[in-house]
Amino acid sequence: MDSQELREVADNQSEWARRVRELRTEQGYQILTHNDRSDLKPGQYLLESSKPHPAFARAISKETRAYVLDRNGFTCQMCGAVAGEPHP
Repeated sequence: MDSQELREVADNQSEWARRVRELRTEQGYQILTHNDRSDLKPGQYLLESSKPHPAFARAISKETRAYVLDRNGFTCQMCGAVAGEPHP
């Protein structure tokens, strides 16, 4: 499936890519991209199995994450990009 098909299935919602990442990282679905398989082109996705793997545990708590984000002003500490700005 490519990104255009996913966008259409998501009813052209702007956050479709975020949801794909959530399904992968928080729900444990094996959604592969060109970074995972050389036969996939950028913008192509492959659901390896309809059964999710156990979801990955977060290394830090929600409270600690919220504290750090607030402390840093929601700014990337490597490049200075602010939340909502494109990340270089």
